Amino acid sequence: TQARTQTLEDLLRELEGRPSALIVVLDHIEDPHNLGAIIRSAEAGGASAVISAKRRSALPNDTVIKTSAGASLRLPFVQVANITHTIEQLKAANFWTVGLDGKAEASLWDEALPDRTALVVGAEGEGISRLVSETCDMLKRIPISSDGVSSLNASVASALGIFEWARTHSV
Repeated sequence: TQARTQTLEDLLRELEGRPSALIVVLDHIEDPHNLGAIIRSAEAGGASAVISAKRRSALPNDTVIKTSAGASLRLPFVQVANITHTIEQLKAANFWTVGLDGKAEASLWDEALPDRTALVVGAEGEGISRLVSETCDMLKRIPISSDGVSSLNASVASALGIFEWARTHSV
């Protein structure tokens, strides 16, 4: 049993002309449990695909399949060489790239996410890299009301972003 892999070019061709679509872009998520949970949330929230880097990232293995409750067998998974270059390709395909960053000024709740959104989520601990954050169209933070908690688990942050998009777009 294997994850449903696809090329970025094929994915963009499939989504061409679609007025509304969500793609989840992972900037070096290394924990296979997080990857599986993100894929599961992505499928449940109506995302069209999950994109991840080929290097320094979890691979779609048995742990990912189990944690995703099989979603990784159904939802397209694209592995790319360079996340920054991929973000540029997504922009060229009329996607707005929205990076989740705890230091961002704007809140995820401030305004509805664009119809065609590529939601960029950073690595466990480090968040999105400087170059990736500079390449995104906009950065949003998830408001956290506790002084004791500075950030959320990558899969939880992904789910909040995914379902914030789904809240205002038909799933």
